[in-house]
Amino acid sequence: MGGHILVHAVATGVTHCKIGLRFYQIIGIVVSIVKWFEKVFHEEESDYMFPVTPAVFWRVVISGMVGGVVTWLIALALDHFILKQIICGPTADPSMCTNSAQIGAYVALVLVSVMLVPIIALYRVRRPLLVVLAAVGALWGVGVSATDAWWLSLIVTTVAFGFVYATAMWLNRIRGNVAAIIFLAIFVLLARVVLSL
Repeated sequence: MGGHILVHAVATGVTHCKIGLRFYQIIGIVVSIVKWFEKVFHEEESDYMFPVTPAVFWRVVISGMVGGVVTWLIALALDHFILKQIICGPTADPSMCTNSAQIGAYVALVLVSVMLVPIIALYRVRRPLLVVLAAVGALWGVGVSATDAWWLSLIVTTVAFGFVYATAMWLNRIRGNVAAIIFLAIFVLLARVVLSL
């Protein structure tokens, strides 16, 4: 019996060691990412760029991701409770009924974007309206689906919003208004191509 307990203790210890090793590997990856972000945000003063702190950057990313979740929820609610009730009547055009989810996504994107302008302005981001307009242009047409894999649609929408808002805010750091508009327009075009794939 004592040998059985010893074998069990060794096996349990090995399992705990593996879990502990993976935990330390994850901690090491997180530390590496934090060190990399310190290098990214450690910039010298520039005549061409506005400085951005890590706190502001992450606030914008989180606001964008929350905006993605809210957009997804509003689009789904509009589609199920309002648009399908109005558009998909007995005399409705079938093509309009199939596009009700996309119409709901467009309306939800505009509503959430209007709400995000003052939130991003509170973070003291320069030209918050330009950031939001670039994000709307890049995200226009991101689909909302709750049929097959609703959780995948929610994750894709959330990550896309966070990435787009982070990139738009980062490109908006350029001090010249015209240069910022040009760079953001190029980003919108590239994002439209990537998100349409």
